[in-house]
Amino acid sequence: MELARNKYSFGIDKDIKDIFNHIDTGIFKDKKLHDDYNLTDSYLKETYPTVYALFQNVWPIVIEKYIQPEFPGKDITVKHFRLVQGQTDGNTEWHNDIRDSDGNKTYQESNLIFLYYFNTVHQGPLCLRRDGELVSKIYPLEGSFVIINEQDKNIEHKIERYNEMKYPNRYVARIGFWVC
Repeated sequence: MELARNKYSFGIDKDIKDIFNHIDTGIFKDKKLHDDYNLTDSYLKETYPTVYALFQNVWPIVIEKYIQPEFPGKDITVKHFRLVQGQTDGNTEWHNDIRDSDGNKTYQESNLIFLYYFNTVHQGPLCLRRDGELVSKIYPLEGSFVIINEQDKNIEHKIERYNEMKYPNRYVARIGFWVC
């Protein structure tokens, strides 16, 4: 993985996929899952306790396999869990969650973002840029993940806008970590 140097990494992990396969994507019909900016961990815990419990099984795998090896000796804390579908105006514009969070403490306290994709994304790729230069357009496959390292405030990401009437929405699990 190249998380520390390249500021992002992606892949497929069988253990993570096996856990998240227990989430029925019908859950994304819940309109509160459309905007992860306003969603809270407590909403997931109270409304979908089984889903919340599945997150508790995933984050240790992410830390052990993908974060700790890249940042040995650093403290790693889980800051939030989210399920999100679709796109919003905020996530289709270039941004760094820490720098551009408009005072949303949830995002200001996460400098690594883990995104797991429940479905293949043919339209609306995840775009990453560093210092204003596009470095990657990722069309995630079902069961894949991306980790974005936003410790560097010159790393930005966005979702390329797509026609939600023509193409299926993206279904994503998000975990925010703080590494220090």
